[in-house]
Amino acid sequence: MIITYSVPLREEAISSQGKFIKENPNTANKFVEATAKAIEWTGTTPREEVIHRFESIMEKRNRKEDAETIQY
Repeated sequence: MIITYSVPLREEAISSQGKFIKENPNTANKFVEATAKAIEWTGTTPREEVIHRFESIMEKRNRKEDAETIQY
């Protein structure tokens, strides 16, 4: 998480080693496709629905995550 102008924002980065991609091309491809689909969904779905869905996911995971940042 980063703080910009006193507003907490989520910043995520995902990386993989070339070895994993070479050994698991189908898995890597499915992951990239699913990530792209999720990004597209967040950009085309009403904001309130996206926030509600993220809150629901966080609640089901029961990891005591701070849901404040998903409001942005």
